[in-house]
Amino acid sequence: MNEPEYAKQMLNSRDHGVSLSLSLIKMKGRLLFRLFILIISLTAYYLLSDAPIFLIIVGIAIGTTLQDIGWLQSISKSWPLINKVTNWDAVSDIAENDS
Repeated sequence: MNEPEYAKQMLNSRDHGVSLSLSLIKMKGRLLFRLFILIISLTAYYLLSDAPIFLIIVGIAIGTTLQDIGWLQSISKSWPLINKVTNWDAVSDIAENDS
Protein backbone atom coordinates (compact mmCIF):
# COMPACT_ATOMS: atom_id res chain seq x y z
CA MET A 1 0.00 0.00 0.00
CA ASN A 2 1.40 3.40 -0.90
CA GLU A 3 1.31 6.51 1.28
CA PRO A 4 -1.79 8.19 -0.23
CA GLU A 5 -3.83 4.99 0.14
CA TYR A 6 -2.64 4.55 3.72
CA ALA A 7 -3.44 8.22 4.47
CA LYS A 8 -6.98 7.78 3.07
CA GLN A 9 -7.43 4.70 5.23
CA MET A 10 -6.26 6.66 8.30
CA LEU A 11 -8.70 9.47 7.52
CA ASN A 12 -11.54 6.93 7.28
CA SER A 13 -10.54 5.51 10.66
CA ARG A 14 -10.12 8.92 12.33
CA ASP A 15 -13.71 9.34 13.46
CA HIS A 16 -14.64 5.76 14.26
CA GLY A 17 -11.31 4.34 15.33
CA VAL A 18 -9.83 1.00 14.38
CA SER A 19 -12.11 -1.90 15.23
CA LEU A 20 -11.09 -5.52 15.26
CA SER A 21 -14.13 -6.63 13.24
CA LEU A 22 -13.64 -4.09 10.43
CA SER A 23 -9.94 -4.89 10.25
CA LEU A 24 -10.66 -8.60 9.96
CA ILE A 25 -13.09 -7.86 7.12
CA LYS A 26 -10.34 -5.92 5.34
CA MET A 27 -7.98 -8.88 5.84
CA LYS A 28 -10.44 -11.46 4.54
CA GLY A 29 -8.34 -12.33 1.48
CA ARG A 30 -5.28 -13.09 3.58
CA LEU A 31 -7.33 -15.05 6.11
CA LEU A 32 -9.02 -17.10 3.39
CA PHE A 33 -5.64 -17.90 1.87
CA ARG A 34 -4.37 -19.09 5.26
CA LEU A 35 -7.51 -21.19 5.71
CA PHE A 36 -6.92 -22.73 2.28
CA ILE A 37 -3.30 -23.57 3.21
CA LEU A 38 -4.49 -24.97 6.53
CA ILE A 39 -7.08 -27.24 4.88
CA ILE A 40 -4.59 -28.48 2.28
CA SER A 41 -2.01 -29.14 5.00
CA LEU A 42 -4.43 -31.04 7.20
CA THR A 43 -5.68 -33.09 4.25
CA ALA A 44 -2.12 -33.93 3.22
CA TYR A 45 -1.26 -34.80 6.84
CA TYR A 46 -4.02 -37.38 7.01
CA LEU A 47 -3.46 -38.74 3.49
CA LEU A 48 0.34 -39.05 3.74
CA SER A 49 0.56 -40.95 7.00
CA ASP A 50 1.41 -38.29 9.54
CA ALA A 51 4.18 -36.43 7.69
CA PRO A 52 5.45 -33.89 10.25
CA ILE A 53 6.13 -31.09 7.75
CA PHE A 54 2.39 -30.51 7.42
CA LEU A 55 2.08 -30.01 11.17
CA ILE A 56 4.75 -27.32 10.92
CA ILE A 57 2.80 -25.60 8.14
CA VAL A 58 -0.38 -25.78 10.24
CA GLY A 59 1.48 -24.24 13.19
CA ILE A 60 2.83 -21.43 11.05
CA ALA A 61 -0.61 -20.67 9.57
CA ILE A 62 -2.29 -20.61 12.97
CA GLY A 63 0.56 -18.65 14.55
CA THR A 64 0.63 -15.92 11.93
CA THR A 65 -3.15 -15.54 12.11
CA LEU A 66 -3.06 -15.22 15.90
CA GLN A 67 -0.19 -12.73 15.60
CA ASP A 68 -2.21 -10.57 13.19
CA ILE A 69 -5.25 -10.65 15.47
CA GLY A 70 -3.10 -9.67 18.46
CA TRP A 71 -1.56 -6.83 16.47
CA LEU A 72 -5.03 -5.59 15.49
CA GLN A 73 -6.13 -5.67 19.12
CA SER A 74 -3.14 -3.61 20.22
CA ILE A 75 -3.71 -1.07 17.43
CA SER A 76 -7.39 -0.71 18.33
CA LYS A 77 -6.50 -0.14 22.00
CA SER A 78 -3.88 2.50 21.17
CA TRP A 79 -6.01 4.32 18.57
CA PRO A 80 -7.24 7.09 20.94
CA LEU A 81 -3.63 8.15 21.60
CA ILE A 82 -2.67 7.85 17.91
CA ASN A 83 -5.69 10.01 17.05
CA LYS A 84 -4.55 12.73 19.50
CA VAL A 85 -0.91 12.91 18.41
CA THR A 86 -1.37 12.59 14.65
CA ASN A 87 -1.04 15.71 12.51
CA TRP A 88 -4.26 15.23 10.54
CA ASP A 89 -3.52 18.18 8.26
CA ALA A 90 -0.38 16.42 7.02
CA VAL A 91 -2.33 13.19 6.58
CA SER A 92 -4.94 15.06 4.51
CA ASP A 93 -2.20 16.58 2.36
CA ILE A 94 -0.70 13.16 1.69
CA ALA A 95 -4.12 11.73 0.82
CA GLU A 96 -4.80 14.54 -1.63
CA ASN A 97 -1.43 14.14 -3.37
CA ASP A 98 -2.50 10.82 -4.85
CA SER A 99 -0.26 10.37 -7.87
